[in-house]
Amino acid sequence: MDLKSFQDQVFVAGAEAGFTEMEVYHERQSSFTCSVYQGQVDGYESADVTGVSFRGVYQGKMGYAFTERIAPDSVGYLIASARDNASIIGDEDEDDIFPGGGQYQEADFYARDLDSVSIEAQIELIKEIEAHARSLDSRVRDINYCAISSLSMERGICNNAGLDQSDARNNITVYLSVVVAEGGETRTGSAIRVTQDFATLKPTEIAAEAVGDALSYLGARQVANKAYPVILKNDAAAALLQTFAPVFSAENVQKGMSQLKGKVGTAVGVPGLNIVDDPFLPGGMNSRTFDAEGYPAARRDIVKDGELQTLLYNRKAARKDGVKSTGHAFKSSYKDAVGIAPSNLYIQPAGLAGAAAGQAAGAGAAGAGAGQGGEVEARQAAVAGQGGEVEARQAAVAGQGGVTGVVGQAGLSSLENRPEPPYAPLLAGIDEGIVITGLSGLHSGANSVSGDFSLAATGFYVENGAVQSPVNQMTVAGNFFEVLSSIVVIGDDLDFTVPFLGAPGYVGSPSLLIKGLSITVD
Repeated sequence: MDLKSFQDQVFVAGAEAGFTEMEVYHERQSSFTCSVYQGQVDGYESADVTGVSFRGVYQGKMGYAFTERIAPDSVGYLIASARDNASIIGDEDEDDIFPGGGQYQEADFYARDLDSVSIEAQIELIKEIEAHARSLDSRVRDINYCAISSLSMERGICNNAGLDQSDARNNITVYLSVVVAEGGETRTGSAIRVTQDFATLKPTEIAAEAVGDALSYLGARQVANKAYPVILKNDAAAALLQTFAPVFSAENVQKGMSQLKGKVGTAVGVPGLNIVDDPFLPGGMNSRTFDAEGYPAARRDIVKDGELQTLLYNRKAARKDGVKSTGHAFKSSYKDAVGIAPSNLYIQPAGLAGAAAGQAAGAGAAGAGAGQGGEVEARQAAVAGQGGEVEARQAAVAGQGGVTGVVGQAGLSSLENRPEPPYAPLLAGIDEGIVITGLSGLHSGANSVSGDFSLAATGFYVENGAVQSPVNQMTVAGNFFEVLSSIVVIGDDLDFTVPFLGAPGYVGSPSLLIKGLSITVD
């Protein structure tokens, strides 16, 4: 049975059963995941899933139901299930179906060349990556994982008021994690690539990044437990933003689960801080032309020049606040109820480079290191000139590496001889500080209501404007809202983090120099 006939039958049956407003949402998803170990396929999974959900207003209540069977006998099941669901709904807030309207921007997020990349080619790629990683340096002891995942998804929404929209997207993700050891010390490093261009996945580059990342943590030292100026490397900053992205949800604000109640139109960060949600980001993992209610997607300034411009709304939350939806209705799958989440959310890079960034970092970090109160005079200069679009979006989505190694006859070079990391311009002028390159414990160590966090971290000790050594396992503690107000310099090395389980949205950030965070070394 074709989808169009199925939708028509659902609307007819729904009307006969007493539903007024009705909507059918569908997804078709094809995925492939494979991992290798010691040159052999270690895990393999391929899946094709099609699902349909039905929402409808029955006696003033919204009912939900879903099925994976697009067949005549599923029509009655959907209608009966949604009617039963509506009868037990206790939510007194009014809910409805979006009738359509507004302007839908045309965009194509589907890379058709990926369809021609065979499974055999994908497997061969990760075999090459693993082989390169094992051969790069004698200190490589093992491979934690080497995997590839490809995903293509088509989704569509239609209703009995005439709305009919669809879009599609796809990508390939490569993951590599390696283990190195020397003198009884064992460290891990990783590299991740998300792309729509298979040709950009270079085995030697990916292997060198992961191995270099792992080797850079050998020789870790203790440092004093205290507050330091901290550079949050781009992907660490993105992970922190992703963890606290729910604070921008209007639904959470209305439920008292965010500190942003009544903050729209007020300063929530330093001047020059811009947080953008862009559903049309080229290569974005959550790019889309409409949200889960069919509302037109649009680029939004969430924070502009430090001031909160808007919360993220679906229609239900917008009605409650007397505003329009921002197009952020979200479903993690066709099975789920409608919630709120960003699409491609990122802190806009400052556009600083070279000497200008170094001077700004020096002026800001010196004051932070001295522990002085008040505003850092150089902030405005450090974050100036951020208007306009991100010119290098496509390159940013490809991902930035960590401290990348250089291959030589004796293996990868030592830390001090490696190329400058992307956050290097922010180091200048820091008398003593910490670079945070990775965060863990994001599920349990962060409170999105209060903004407080205490997270396990990896990174480096900085002295006299240069990275000196890795640091033993650290705990970094602070408050997300205070971090936004304590940014000294915003870098220009925008990178995105792969969404972790339970954290919707594709979130990115450049590296950030923070005035001070509490560091405790285990």
